[in-house]
Amino acid sequence: MYLRKRSGKREQIDVNKIKAVVAMATNSLDVNPLELESRVSTVFREGVSTREIQDNLINQALTLTSVQEPDWRYVAGRLLMMDYHKDIKVKRNGCV
Repeated sequence: MYLRKRSGKREQIDVNKIKAVVAMATNSLDVNPLELESRVSTVFREGVSTREIQDNLINQALTLTSVQEPDWRYVAGRLLMMDYHKDIKVKRNGCV
């Protein structure tokens, strides 16, 4: 199954890359990264964009936010900052 990167390039879906992003976003926070990873699998389809995957991760992290687990809002914020960073990188270099 292939995805579409922000640069327009087509690439095979690599679940390990998604897991790495989740690991970075959840690092040192009191959350279970597997909860987020398990929720994102529903967006996988042929031609899905990396932006859609990132948006889904952000929305799922916000959905997981509760009084008992407030750190999910930080996960969502970190994912959003990663999203902005990738957008800027594409606009500057035409890559990612």
